[in-house]
Amino acid sequence: MSKSQDTPSIVVPDSNALFPKSPTKIASERFTNTWIECLKLGKLRLVLPEVVRGERLYRLVSTVRCSLENAAKNFETIAAVSASEMTPLPGIEMLRSAIEKRFDQWMESMGAEIIPVPCDKINWQRVVNDAIWRNSPFTQAGDDTDSEKGFRDCLIVETLDELIRSNVGSQVVFITKDRLLRDATIARFQPEALAAYEDLNAFLSYLKLTHEQVEKARKESVQVILQKAPSVFYSSDSPNCVYTKFAIGNRILQEFSSHLSAKPPSHIEGSQTEVETLMPASDEKIFIDSTQYEPVTRSKVTWGWKTRLRFARVFKKRRAPSSTPVSERTDLWRELVDALGVDDMVRIAPFDVFWTARCSQSGDFSELKIRDVKPQQQTWELGFNKFKYGFS
Repeated sequence: MSKSQDTPSIVVPDSNALFPKSPTKIASERFTNTWIECLKLGKLRLVLPEVVRGERLYRLVSTVRCSLENAAKNFETIAAVSASEMTPLPGIEMLRSAIEKRFDQWMESMGAEIIPVPCDKINWQRVVNDAIWRNSPFTQAGDDTDSEKGFRDCLIVETLDELIRSNVGSQVVFITKDRLLRDATIARFQPEALAAYEDLNAFLSYLKLTHEQVEKARKESVQVILQKAPSVFYSSDSPNCVYTKFAIGNRILQEFSSHLSAKPPSHIEGSQTEVETLMPASDEKIFIDSTQYEPVTRSKVTWGWKTRLRFARVFKKRRAPSSTPVSERTDLWRELVDALGVDDMVRIAPFDVFWTARCSQSGDFSELKIRDVKPQQQTWELGFNKFKYGFS
């Protein structure tokens, strides 16, 4: 297809690709329905050469002319038999105008464009030489006949040439059942500039296969990016990871100091501790949890992420003078109290860090940026839970 997924391929049907079974149709239903399916799988432009439009109009007008002649004979017979005056039939020019209008309405419904024959850019000397010597796309003369087929085909080829030269970067997809014409275009143009198919359904098969491959590659790329994101946020040996590069830990400690020093709620479930007497008994410990995708833009290369951090800190109850005589206290009792953390509470302060990066299909992250840091609701746990956070 095209060299870039953002550049539409230009689909050019020959008149035989449009021919319907019914002579009253502009184009076959199969072509129309297949085109609709093609549009779902890629960026495409439908372009008809002026020659193809003219050929279809000629066929339609010829059908009407034949029917008109038959109708005129029948009218004469009816008038003669009934001795009646018959209403005049419409003229062929009026009917031709109506057919052209109908054809152009079909073109508009298909989103199609017309490209004229580039008469002023054609090498007519070459065309004359090819016609004389029956060079492709002109048909070789047979043993019994001297066919002149090929002039309209030649004009189509010249139209394709101009279309390719005026749309650098796009691939032209030519649809024709005429093998001689198809081979002539394949021989003349480079494959990255033009691809030729026997019918539109063959091109649809190509689009489906390509779409499946692209979708598979996209899914694999997404998996690589998702798996790599956590280490991009934090890696102990990378000074360029998000956490280190933007000093996230220090930033939170400075910007949210009041939040981190806030008093706990008046009552903590499972504890009889008088919270007003809780005092910090450790430094903050920072835990980095999950990193997940957080969409922020429609850009295909910029991805949004959210990483959850937890700041854990031990708070200890300020001890009041004990009424138990010192002689009655034992070291074992004191060790038991300290070990169970009866007088301790652990405060957990979560923060969500929102950041963005440009992500390539190969999983490379670049242009790292911090969007926001938002504190979440704090929780308090009983003191014996301090061990699971690594507090001794």
